[in-house]
Amino acid sequence: MTKNLKKKYEDLIDDLSRDTDDRYRDYLLEKPETMEIDNLIFDIEYLDSYYNCVGCRQRKVRSFCCREHDLELTEKDIDVIEDLLPELHDMFPSLKKAIPDDDFWVWGDEFEKIMLRKDSGDCVFVLPDASGCMIHKWALENDVRPLDYKPYVCSLYPVVVVVIGDDVVITTVNDESAKILDTGDQRTSRCTVKKGKPENHTIIQSKDILLEMFGEKVYKKLYDKIFSNKK
Repeated sequence: MTKNLKKKYEDLIDDLSRDTDDRYRDYLLEKPETMEIDNLIFDIEYLDSYYNCVGCRQRKVRSFCCREHDLELTEKDIDVIEDLLPELHDMFPSLKKAIPDDDFWVWGDEFEKIMLRKDSGDCVFVLPDASGCMIHKWALENDVRPLDYKPYVCSLYPVVVVVIGDDVVITTVNDESAKILDTGDQRTSRCTVKKGKPENHTIIQSKDILLEMFGEKVYKKLYDKIFSNKK
């Protein structure tokens, strides 16, 4: 017990002082749409959504995923891209001008490693005509999985995974999760909509990485939970 403070009031103050992450987890657990599998918390309200990345690119790069925010990179992301750079330079000559010294990442304000952006705010690997991602296009043309070469958060988008204590929250980039992710952007949910073509469903688009992260049994439960309501 805190000295000179009665236990009753210590508990009350402790409750009011809980971290935002903990409150967010409790909020999700109270929502009727949320699905729990052991320590996994699936935010069905937002996962049951649709998005069309290609449709966005056909107009111009306007999405949160590729512009105007800090894309944090893992050490693995950096190693993979460093090895891939020579081939990307061969396929996309304009890339050399964008990163003449191959410095495609910079230190962020909180000492994280973030992807370099062009003056326009676009990720340095966005194609000049804004039709997509250089790394994604290179992978498709070389008949390999983009998942194995693109940065982790790019492969996951618009899904996000947040570890809170012993729990793992799986949701999307939306106005609620933005408060936890500290994105500072209130336009985060514009890529996902509540209606769309079946092939554009969020968990269909993100199937490969969800399978790798959580396994086939968990993915099937998630799929059944969402699509059983659509029959």
